[in-house]
Amino acid sequence: MKHINALKFSLLCSLVLLFLLVGCSSAAPAATATSTPGIGVPVSAGKWEVTISNVHKANEWSGNKPKSGYVLLVLDATFHNLDSTQTTRIIGKAIAIIENDGQITDALGWGIPDNSNIDIMEIGDSKQSPSEAGITGGLGFVPAFESKGDTLKATYVFILTEDAIVKPLKFQFQDVQIPFTLSQ
Repeated sequence: MKHINALKFSLLCSLVLLFLLVGCSSAAPAATATSTPGIGVPVSAGKWEVTISNVHKANEWSGNKPKSGYVLLVLDATFHNLDSTQTTRIIGKAIAIIENDGQITDALGWGIPDNSNIDIMEIGDSKQSPSEAGITGGLGFVPAFESKGDTLKATYVFILTEDAIVKPLKFQFQDVQIPFTLSQ
């Protein structure tokens, strides 16, 4: 009887060990959490890493107000140049919002929270430092900026309909697209 019980116990242990080994060897690797692109999450594409640090709607920017049915979307972003062989240059025409229906809205205004990282500001044919120009923002044009280093922070202003601003949007800069939804 003792011999049969010992045999049963050995068989049971062998089966448990077998199940553990089979279970461990065929288990899927643990999933790693990845950040969903959006506000506060750096997104890399091409030669750039872009982070939206803040987005909000505004009823006024630099003394300008949108027409009825429209709002201003104000977006703060940090641009990090990943290509050390190239000058860090942000061209205003490369900045846009893609609305939920696919409509593309170019930036209409800009602001620079810190002039110290801007080497050259280009408006039309004029090239100068923002501190020389005494300009820290404007509406109606978006200049090109060159940074003294590999990182540039800027604010961009867009005019969107009140309907569009409550739907998912995408910030577009060159190859970088960052989806986001404006918190109300």
